[in-house]
Amino acid sequence: MMTNEYFGGWKFAASACNGYQNDRVMIAAASDAFWAGGSACGRNYKVECRGATNQGDPNPCRGQDYMVVKIVYYCPSGCQGTIDLSQEAFAAIANPDADKTEISFHQYVDHLLMLLSAVALVSNCML
Repeated sequence: MMTNEYFGGWKFAASACNGYQNDRVMIAAASDAFWAGGSACGRNYKVECRGATNQGDPNPCRGQDYMVVKIVYYCPSGCQGTIDLSQEAFAAIANPDADKTEISFHQYVDHLLMLLSAVALVSNCML
């Protein structure tokens, strides 16, 4: 999915998903496009910088090829992008001075973690 991303630069506050739980810094807010009444809470998304918008830095992508972020906030209507990344997550893939970039993102599932959890569950069942 291609979209514009807005670097909002928000600071830590109580999240819509987890209250005051520390969700670290690689976090994001979901817009109405995929918030789905809060069902996006806790989901991980792989976000990749794809290039410039018609504003700001003509070559904003830098750093890592992609970043995995966790949805912990809601970005209300009027949000400047489909997904709003924390300062740290945005800076990992793009120049923070760029303000907006073209990105792609999709839901990310760590299959190895799921496999390890399933193995642990099977082991517990065998006891």
